[in-house]
Amino acid sequence: MKKSSLFLGILLSFAFVGRAQVVTPGTGHAYTFSELAELYPAAVTADSAGNAHLLQDLTLSAGDTLLIDGSLQRLELHNTLTITVSGAFVCTDRTDTLVVAAHLDNASTEPYELRFEEAPASTLQQIRFENGKDIFLSHSDVAFVRCEFTGFAEAAVRMMNCNPRIVACDFHDNRAAAVNSPANASASPQILDCRFYNNVLSNANTPQINLGTGAADTIVIQGNSIEGVASDMSGGIAISNLMGASDVTCAVVRGNRILHNRYGYTQNGTNIRVLIEENDILDNNLETNPMNGGSGISIYGNDTTCYARIRNNTIAGNLWGVTAIYRYSIDMGTADDWGYNVLYDNGNGGETHAFSMSQYSTLDATAVGNYWGANDSSFAESVILHQADNPSLGRVEFLPIMPLEPAFLGFMDIYDGDTLYLPAADSMPGIYYLYDEEYEPDVWLYFDPWAFDSDVFEHTENCEIIPIVTRGVTYEVVSDGYEWTEPIGYVRTVNFRFSVPHGDTLLIHFRIYVTSCGVEETTPPSLRIYPNPVMGNHFTVDGWSDGAADVTVYDANGRMVCRRGNVLPGSTVAVHSWRPGIYFVQIRQGNAQWTEKVMVR
Repeated sequence: MKKSSLFLGILLSFAFVGRAQVVTPGTGHAYTFSELAELYPAAVTADSAGNAHLLQDLTLSAGDTLLIDGSLQRLELHNTLTITVSGAFVCTDRTDTLVVAAHLDNASTEPYELRFEEAPASTLQQIRFENGKDIFLSHSDVAFVRCEFTGFAEAAVRMMNCNPRIVACDFHDNRAAAVNSPANASASPQILDCRFYNNVLSNANTPQINLGTGAADTIVIQGNSIEGVASDMSGGIAISNLMGASDVTCAVVRGNRILHNRYGYTQNGTNIRVLIEENDILDNNLETNPMNGGSGISIYGNDTTCYARIRNNTIAGNLWGVTAIYRYSIDMGTADDWGYNVLYDNGNGGETHAFSMSQYSTLDATAVGNYWGANDSSFAESVILHQADNPSLGRVEFLPIMPLEPAFLGFMDIYDGDTLYLPAADSMPGIYYLYDEEYEPDVWLYFDPWAFDSDVFEHTENCEIIPIVTRGVTYEVVSDGYEWTEPIGYVRTVNFRFSVPHGDTLLIHFRIYVTSCGVEETTPPSLRIYPNPVMGNHFTVDGWSDGAADVTVYDANGRMVCRRGNVLPGSTVAVHSWRPGIYFVQIRQGNAQWTEKVMVR
């Protein structure tokens, strides 16, 4: 007992400067909240149901670890408390979610703050943070994985002089920015596959992701959904270097969906190099005065070191498409390296503004190989504001333009959660794929049920079919039906309409055939049809026992196209007048009958 009392006195100390706090001694020990509750019940309480309460400030000293194990289900922090972490904060391998929430005695009490100060790499996984002040990172490369942040009074995650990873997290309904770094300290976060929704509820002029200068590493903002709702002042993403920092801020903004904010993406200042590619920047039009914002992409530079390379983005429905302000270096495509950006329906006041230079923008920009809303270079000129409209402005080099047609590239894998796939043509046994515009816009897909381990009929009927299209091409399902067709089996027909912004459309008939051909126990092992696919004018049928057989061929719609009697093994069947497609060859000899598929190209 005497020894335990001495240990407790060393472990827990007080700072007599305002309020009590718990400070770990930095001896390399790993603490759980249950252990802290045993050591100091006045500061920490914990019950058998997995609920803990922190009643005093907690400082985790360097060398120590705060270990959140699976027994802790909910942690409540009372009345303006702060957890300061200089050691390791570890919460990993959880299958459920830990809730960390404020416990406030009255409405005027400020919420908690979680601070990481010169802490080693820590991982916080599967935690829902509710109603805090902020989570502050200083010289601490923390990883947040599958965490949720909601109800924060200030920026949910603030950072300086660190490179945190924020992966698969959800930021929503916070009063300020979701993620923030200051202008006077560097940070290069990696923000990957997160959801940002309805933040900046204070309606301040700030974006949901608001970053200052980058550190030595590259800022990566990739695969996120960034959607505004209630605040007409909040933007999507901003990267700024306004302090004249000599080090270059490098960033990649890729594969994000940025919609319904005051603006989509902006960069401002000097010594910035950003790659902006493969983003959908849509309907960022909440700004009530178009003269104050509303751009899909805004590049506002103090000199030409403010550089943006813009490739393969869809920029649509914003008050402005791309805006160039003051001095900059903008590469939206060159003659040797097209931009492949799709811009349409960006405008305000009844006018379309795809690319606009401000009145102080005297530098040229390249924007070759983009779609501007029509397959017409004169239309592109009409929606680009540059030197041709005002001699004092810079020039946008935009020719040639990229035409856009309502075509499709194929189909994504069909997958229903088990075993049924639609890969590329002929890449898997039992699957055939053909598309030939010369005859009619039909796609035929055939599945041999015995090529799979599960109920192919059920999967084919219920699985989602997703066409692959180029940027700017949209599609809708016109009809989707199922029927039985002899001798093929189940046939599912889906009609798609593909469209482009200037109005051209294409109707595609997509069919899945589930056949009952090729049953192993009845088909002779040596039965074969060759060559298959058929490239010439005939194919050979062979492999049944001696004697003649009747051969009947059906097309993909079940219509008979050929019937021959007394056919001997090794005989040929002419196809010179047949259309390309899949055919079903039915061979009958006595009471035995077999069906095989053949593709005619």
